[in-house]
Amino acid sequence: MMQNHKNELQRSMKSRHLFMIALGGVIGTGLFLGSGFTISQAGPLGAIAAYIIGGFLMYLVMLCLGELAVAMPVAGSFQAYATKFLGPSTGFMIGWLYWFSWANTVGLELTSAGILMQRWLPSVPIWIWCLVFGIVIFLINALSVRSFAEMEFWFSSIKVAAIILFIVIGGAAVFGLIDFKGGQETPFLSNFMTDRGLFPNGVLAVMFTLVMVNFSFQGTELVGIAAGESESPFVAVLDQIGIPFSADIMNFVILTAILSVANSGLYAASRMMWSLSSNQMGPSFLTRLTKKGVPMNALLITLGISGCSLLTSVMAAETVYLWCISISGMVTVVAWMSICASQFFFRRRFLAEGGNVNDLEFRTPLYPLVPILGFCLYGCVLISLIFIPDQRIGLYCGVPIIIFCYAYYHLSIKKRINHESIEKKQTEAQ
Repeated sequence: MMQNHKNELQRSMKSRHLFMIALGGVIGTGLFLGSGFTISQAGPLGAIAAYIIGGFLMYLVMLCLGELAVAMPVAGSFQAYATKFLGPSTGFMIGWLYWFSWANTVGLELTSAGILMQRWLPSVPIWIWCLVFGIVIFLINALSVRSFAEMEFWFSSIKVAAIILFIVIGGAAVFGLIDFKGGQETPFLSNFMTDRGLFPNGVLAVMFTLVMVNFSFQGTELVGIAAGESESPFVAVLDQIGIPFSADIMNFVILTAILSVANSGLYAASRMMWSLSSNQMGPSFLTRLTKKGVPMNALLITLGISGCSLLTSVMAAETVYLWCISISGMVTVVAWMSICASQFFFRRRFLAEGGNVNDLEFRTPLYPLVPILGFCLYGCVLISLIFIPDQRIGLYCGVPIIIFCYAYYHLSIKKRINHESIEKKQTEAQ
């Protein structure tokens, strides 16, 4: 039952799945829970600037990933690209740290989902909800890739619809098309300027929130540490307008966003583990697939590690738990940098081998400016973690772990890898 006759993942997602997953994938829980903190620190204009800059940085990465993914649609995605263009040791490091990041994130999101359920059923322990939601996302991922894609399509649809409705309703209220409760005057743009100016805490505060905004694109709740002290602007606006059950509505939307992140995280982590093992960078038993093309062993181990992460949130909330969260954020930035670097070296090799840029179905514009700019700007984000006390531990722990991954690869993994077979497999998969 466990062994797929081709030992290959099945490509059964439709275009509508990919479109909505891509659109909803950048809408993490950080947007709903962390935007209040961003506004309080950077001010209205600073928050807008932080989200625009953060979105621009992510756009640069997606431009680079687009060229790579269209030219080489292989399992493992950017880990496979890092292996091929940055070196197997870098691919090994990126892959396993990215797997850890998402496995850790799944446990974090399950905990967050349990906390949200306390609003409606406070008598039910949080761990019960963690177990229930954990079983649900496991079943979604274990059935088939089609079941994952279908569920993620609807999760993403809810998030996108919520944001569109909020923009429409909030905009109408700001410009007087909808009355505020209690007969309050229409604010128009009066709240845009604070008593201390457009940037109440200075430009440095904007740079600080930019780091948090970047993490909100990841989907992990690094931003939740500070966001827990700020009211969600989504709830605040809907409540001021007088929409009944606004807090419950947003609680449902945020719960949906959390489950979406957990669902996607389990999928991404299990596929990354399968890809690493398929390329001889992990145990061979992790390459086994069910008849539906699901890497069940990788799925179970990933969920097990997520459970361990969940336990640390209870048993070591102020130490190990925060360390893991910070490392996850750092790993994501490193992964984005690797995508930019991979595209740079892919294009250079492609041209050196006599390729014609016009033959590429999707081309990263303004090469080599885009990959260089993306790499350098995210490098600045990485360095800026030193100046953020809550995130500093990510560098302190993450750098030694990266060094360990490189050392382990060269001392143990390198000698048993057949690079020719990996190259052949990637070529056949394209």
